[in-house]
Amino acid sequence: MKKGQEFGKQILKISIIVIIYTLLISMIYTWGGMSKKMARILIWIGLLFLSFLMGYIKGKKTEKKGYKTGGKVSLSILLLLTLFHILFYPKSWQWMTIFYYFLIVLFSVLGAMIGINKKK
Repeated sequence: MKKGQEFGKQILKISIIVIIYTLLISMIYTWGGMSKKMARILIWIGLLFLSFLMGYIKGKKTEKKGYKTGGKVSLSILLLLTLFHILFYPKSWQWMTIFYYFLIVLFSVLGAMIGINKKK
């Protein structure tokens, strides 16, 4: 039960951070004259940084192997993104979306592996 609550808290934190960051970039795009391509790039860079940071933080807190912890973090991020994608863009799956999701997994696992090594 405790692991389920921890997983729920983790998804809630990620959701809040992603929503706030996306709203901030969207407001800059709307009122600041930023191009659509630049807004998309900034959103994905922020998401990759967030996945690396969450993996790093979880890696510093764990005693287990870093790649397993990073996999759990990336699973929670991917679950959230897939849910949003299915709800809002049900017919727009592309190869680039799968590539972005692979990058999220990679950054999260690398962050956890670096975090577990920096713990000492």
